[in-house]
Amino acid sequence: MKYIKPILLLLLTVFCFTACIDSEEKIEINADNSGNYSLSIDMSKMLELAAQMGAGKNNADKPKEKKDTIIYFKDAMAKADQLTNEEKELFKDAFCKVKLDEANSEMKISISCPFSNISRLAEIKEKLPAMMDKLKVMDKVSDKEKSPLSSPDEEMGGGGNMNKSINPGSQYYKFTAEPGKLSYLITDKAALKNSMATDSSLTMMKQMTALTGEMSYKSIIVLPSPVKKLSGGKGVLSDDKKTITYKATLSDMTEHPEEMEYQIEY
Repeated sequence: MKYIKPILLLLLTVFCFTACIDSEEKIEINADNSGNYSLSIDMSKMLELAAQMGAGKNNADKPKEKKDTIIYFKDAMAKADQLTNEEKELFKDAFCKVKLDEANSEMKISISCPFSNISRLAEIKEKLPAMMDKLKVMDKVSDKEKSPLSSPDEEMGGGGNMNKSINPGSQYYKFTAEPGKLSYLITDKAALKNSMATDSSLTMMKQMTALTGEMSYKSIIVLPSPVKKLSGGKGVLSDDKKTITYKATLSDMTEHPEEMEYQIEY
């Protein structure tokens, strides 16, 4: 019995941490078809919850960690022999900012990936999670034995896990980008629906929202010219028709995944 309680607490903590992630994806496209793909992940609620649950209680006398760091992918690539030349070219200008302030329960990660041509955008969006893992970006700013950053690293770092934290059904969507057109569509609605209904971790996460609050997701698309045609999903168009914003909670994404779909012409 004495071993069961710690195991249950560990499982509870993992699911709580997953549900405590708020994320924002942003696509910015310039008139010359260059632009930037960025991802911001706010884990401050996770840090606050960890403190409430007594995480690090035995280290109460140790100073609170504080970091404000930028990791340039190009520097990390110099020591990553497993990368292809194409991968290096794709992410050569990318960087990751990490801001951690344990005393004030603040932990935010932002990743920026500039692109010279929109034809590379879909590839960047698809391969970013795996690239974060290959470059071990979070390891470069954390002590895995001591830092609270080690938990998000394990939760997000492996290829698909980061995408799952942002959009639980991401493997069933396909993103495409070309000059004047963007789309994000479900590829297999039956498989997605079945996955959402049978994934035990998602069920647990939804049950935990009473304690942790809903995970929130936002996708923002900034265009160089006004939208000509917008279909699918529940995007909110700005007054100048150049910015579309999609917002969802974990419940929205699991119960109505089609609301995150879109087809845009501009």
